[in-house]
Formats: sequence, C-alpha cells, structure tokens
Amino acid sequence: MRAVLGGLLLLVTMAHGAAAADKPLLDPLFSDHAVFQRDVRFPIWGWSVPGARVHVEMDGQRARALAGDDGRWLCRLGPFPAGGPHTLTVKCGPQKVTVGDLMAGDVWVCSGEPMELTPGAIPADSNPGLRLFLDTPDNHWQQCTARMVGPDGLSSVGYCFGLEIQQRLRVPIGLIDFPLVILPRSLAVKGVIWEQGGSDAYGACTGLFVIAYWREHGGQKDLPVYVVGSMREGWDSRGPEQRVEGAYLTSIEPHTALDFTFDHDDSQTVGHRLALHALALSYGQKVEYSGPVYESMQIERDAIRLTFDHVAGGMAARGGGRLLGFALAGADQQWVPAEAVIDGPTVVVASPLVRQPVSVRYAWADAPVGNLINTAGLPAVPFRSDSPLERPEPPQPRQPAEALTIR
Repeated sequence: MRAVLGGLLLLVTMAHGAAAADKPLLDPLFSDHAVFQRDVRFPIWGWSVPGARVHVEMDGQRARALAGDDGRWLCRLGPFPAGGPHTLTVKCGPQKVTVGDLMAGDVWVCSGEPMELTPGAIPADSNPGLRLFLDTPDNHWQQCTARMVGPDGLSSVGYCFGLEIQQRLRVPIGLIDFPLVILPRSLAVKGVIWEQGGSDAYGACTGLFVIAYWREHGGQKDLPVYVVGSMREGWDSRGPEQRVEGAYLTSIEPHTALDFTFDHDDSQTVGHRLALHALALSYGQKVEYSGPVYESMQIERDAIRLTFDHVAGGMAARGGGRLLGFALAGADQQWVPAEAVIDGPTVVVASPLVRQPVSVRYAWADAPVGNLINTAGLPAVPFRSDSPLERPEPPQPRQPAEALTIR
C-alpha cells in the first residue's frame, strides 16, 4: 500500500513540475484513430505558451481556450453520438495540428497489475471498432488486435473485455492502458477495469483510496470501477481476508464491483466476467453478472440454511456431484469440512462433527476449492458468516496538480 500511494504522489508531483515547453500543442490522447467518449461534452487539452489563444474545431463545432500560467489549455466539444470518423483541428498562432479518423464511442481504462493467466482462446481477428492507446514513449492510438497483447502491451484480460463489449454493443470502444494508478484529471471515460495480479494485498483501505482518488480528481463522481483479483496458492498470506475486504468494498462503494478468479485461470473467462459487470451495471442490460452472493443464514437444529442473492434461475454444483468448499464451526470456532445440499433457492450445510453450528464459511482458504454456481454458470462469491468487517477509513487524497497527466 505504501508503494502504491508513494508512487502515485510522486507521479502527481512530476506531472506538476513538467514545463509546458516540453509538451505538445495537442495531447497524444487525441492522435489519429482516437476514441473519445460519446454522448458527453468531452474535454480536449494540450499546451502552449502562457496566455496563448487556442482555437479548436471538429465537424463544425468550435471552441476557444486560453493557455494558463502553466501553459495548459482546455476546452470542451460535443456531445457526439457513437460513430464517425471525425477530424479535429487545433490552431494556436502559426501552429496547426490536424488529426483524423476519430471515433465517438466508449473509453475504458485498463489499469492495475496484469494477472498471470493462460491466454485461452483469444480471438485474433482484426476489429476496426476496437482501438488501443498504450502509455509508451511513442504513445498514440491504433487499431487493437491480439498481437498487441503481451508484457509490453495490453493485458489479455483487457483485450478480451474490450472485444466483448464492442461486439455486444456495436459501438467504437477505446482502451487506454495505464500501468499507473492515476488518470488524467480531465479525461472523460466510461469506466475503469482494475486487475490485481501481483503479490501485494488489495486491501479495502487501498482500494477505497484509489477509487476515491479517481472519482474526485477525474471529475466523475460516479466513475464505474470493476476489479478482478487472482486467488492463486501463495498469492497472499492474507488470502481469505482479501475476499471479504473486497466484497465489503463493493457493497459500500456505488458503481463498484469485484470478482475473484479461483475456478478459472484463462483470460477470456476473466474478461467475459468483467464485461458482464459492465453490461449490467454501466449499460443497463438485463444480464446476470454475479454468481450467488451470501445474504443470510438461519440455524435449524444441527444445520445451517443459507440464502443467496444472484441465484438467477437456481443453483447447481459445477460439473455435477456434491457441493465442495463448505465448512462449519460451533461456538468453539473449530472449523471442519461440511456437507452441503441445494434445497430450492437455499443451501443447507451440516456436519456430524458439529452438533450445534453457529458459523459457516465457503471457499475460505488460500487457493480455495468451491463449485457452487448459478444457472448462468457464474461461481458463488467466497464468504464467511462470522466476524463481519467494519468500514475502513481511507486516507484523504492530497490536492493534485491542476494539470495532472500520465506523462
């Protein structure tokens, strides 16, 4: 957590100190083939000498801006419906920049640390509706293909996510790959997907800080953030606590959702699940986006009956057979494996070793085993009925530089 916060604040300071003379008239986020956010008045910015007047035009819409003391200028155009292509022209004195083949669509930021997953069946076909901006020294927009997936490019999860969103909605989709945890202050985006793929703990406090920072200083109070985390063996010594903190984070932060991978390790499945979250929560489509989520429990003599949300049309054991991953404990908190059976919209858990159960857990282990799914094929979220968390208080973000950028 200290590394994340320290790096973030260092990058903000560096962005503030960069001279306008070292920066272009038009930010590279608006290069040829760019995707800009549809249906909103979106910002366009760049740099010139302080006090310079800048004229911006796109398809008959015009705007003017005045460069500030730091040389940064900003104006807004739009809204534009999905589609294109559009041509953008920026003039400042003798300087003139023209970029073309711009598309109005949805912009998603792919951030965090890519997870180590098997590629799966990643489609390799070219898709002109899917475009990518990589934060590299020669950063520019380009048509996104599977060839761009790799350690020095886009994560395979981000690619599969963007491809499914584009194919389902049939609108241009732009993916911005930031290995950092900050966003340009004025960037208009549809949302963020965050991969937690390294060995650092993604605790609720760190998550709350990052989300609060993006929303406060990205200018979008309701910015959707969809998080996916790995639960490989040895991934984190606090393994199970990671899940309950993450689940708790999503329950208290609006427009936020979390998914953990322990039943699949291929990129296409993980990208598909993130896409389901976005389709349901950001686009309002009637699709199930979550597996069964623990809701409540009732003690019935020597058993515990569990109720769940997100059961879709019902629940089942993946692959058939008996349910795996459940454990019971009595007042002594000695946990033992338990038998579980599906009873209509509920699950009944019991063990002959626990005559008076008081608590139940599911898939509560490092590298957990669990096979409870709903009829949409989505896995139940690991949970514990004991020791609920209290809401953590996130650090307060410091005031960032006025011209916060990713370079």
